[in-house]
Amino acid sequence: MLFLQSKPDEAISQYRKLLQNDPENADACYNLAYVLSTQGKLDEVVLLYIKTLRIDSTYSKAHYNLGDIYLNQGKTKEAFMHYAEVIKIKPDYVQAYNKLGLILLRQGKLDNAKVLFLKAIQIDPKYSEARKHLDKLNFIIKRRDKYSHRK
Repeated sequence: MLFLQSKPDEAISQYRKLLQNDPENADACYNLAYVLSTQGKLDEVVLLYIKTLRIDSTYSKAHYNLGDIYLNQGKTKEAFMHYAEVIKIKPDYVQAYNKLGLILLRQGKLDNAKVLFLKAIQIDPKYSEARKHLDKLNFIIKRRDKYSHRK
């Protein structure tokens, strides 16, 4: 609540106190990581998300946020693993399908990426990020097919 009231330092202090009294509080651990992420303290954030997942391995938001951090750091294998976990936990988590598709698109695995973008759109037809990536993918496929027929 304090973070939502634009008092991140107070929120950090409260979450740290909560964790001192209850070190196995996954919500406090996750929330502390989230607030610290807004301050760019990624080393501590990663450790806190990992701790959150040790406490509760089904904490999908922690998996997703770790995936984002790893993807931004270029650690696609780790990112892929966390996004895949999200889908196991919450099969309707459209953002995770989109991120998995994006990783596969970057790896040139176009058909697999397309399946994931389509799955995201199937779950949420208005999800514009997946639509944008699917359009990009279809453009790439058309160009590939056009130039492969010239040979």
